[in-house]
Amino acid sequence: MQERQIQYAFIMVNEEADHYATGLFELFNEFLNEHCLKLSPSVRQTQITWFGRYSLAMFFTNFALANVSLFRDHSLIRAWLHMVDRNGGIYRERWGDAPIHTLILTQLISRNHIVRLRYFGYMHRQEYTCASGVQGDLCKKQVQPFLKNAALRYYHYQDGCFPSNQNLLCHYYPEIT
Repeated sequence: MQERQIQYAFIMVNEEADHYATGLFELFNEFLNEHCLKLSPSVRQTQITWFGRYSLAMFFTNFALANVSLFRDHSLIRAWLHMVDRNGGIYRERWGDAPIHTLILTQLISRNHIVRLRYFGYMHRQEYTCASGVQGDLCKKQVQPFLKNAALRYYHYQDGCFPSNQNLLCHYYPEIT
């Protein structure tokens, strides 16, 4: 990561449930206005639908690698996190860290400094993806020991993206396989 100057790496992308993101994108736009910023190309391509609405696309932050100084030392990221905290949407609307981080990272970190890791698999609750190149029966065999609850439905995201054909974040960032 250091050699390639990667600031943030993720494995899976998903969409936030709209009822957990009420008012978040509006606050983000307010933040941009207060800091005289325009939407970055990455935000326009990954966070705005063709119809001009917030896409709800987010990095899975359950397993991500980040340059810690990014969140500690970057003044605009800190300002965004303070604004979110002061707003109280985390408590009122149950805003999660994933959409909060995704918005500011897609705004401030250039496309070539964020990557999607595909060389190993990952499972979170009922959702999983296998490493790049591990497909079909081999993938099922690898995750079978973790699929313990027969009453649950498990979701395999072939390419680590949900919904694969619609999530604007899915193939936007370079992949490391």
